[in-house]
Amino acid sequence: MTEPSDPALPWHIPFSIDGLDVVALWAHQLTTDLRYVRISHEIVGRHAGFLGSDRGLIIGDFNSNTVWDHHHPGRNHSMLVDKLRGLGLDSVFHRQERIAHGNEQVKTYFHQRNPQSGHHIDYAFLSSRVDAKVAVGEPDVWLPHSDHMPLILEIG
Repeated sequence: MTEPSDPALPWHIPFSIDGLDVVALWAHQLTTDLRYVRISHEIVGRHAGFLGSDRGLIIGDFNSNTVWDHHHPGRNHSMLVDKLRGLGLDSVFHRQERIAHGNEQVKTYFHQRNPQSGHHIDYAFLSSRVDAKVAVGEPDVWLPHSDHMPLILEIG
């Protein structure tokens, strides 16, 4: 399946590989209104049919978390999680750890590479019928290279 990208919505790439329909995402700021979780809502909406396949995956830097919902009324992280759940996708990390969004102890991003300033903002939302495991890179290993820890996704 081929899914066209939309140059009006940068920072994402839809593609298919080995029967998996993937959107790679970096949620950034396009305009004052379309920023971070809000642009993720637009991208998910644009590719809902593609992601809603039996083997859909959206993965990357979402730059959002439920703890900041109050900053984005109308299009927040919790609403995005619900939208993805409606397409049959859930966060592999949250499924595996059996925790709610906003309760993460494992951090995926460290502002200015400061180990004391971590947040969980990177996700792999996968079709809930697909078995998978995810590991988050260790800060001691990865902080010299990046402020984001890699998500290592193993799909069954």
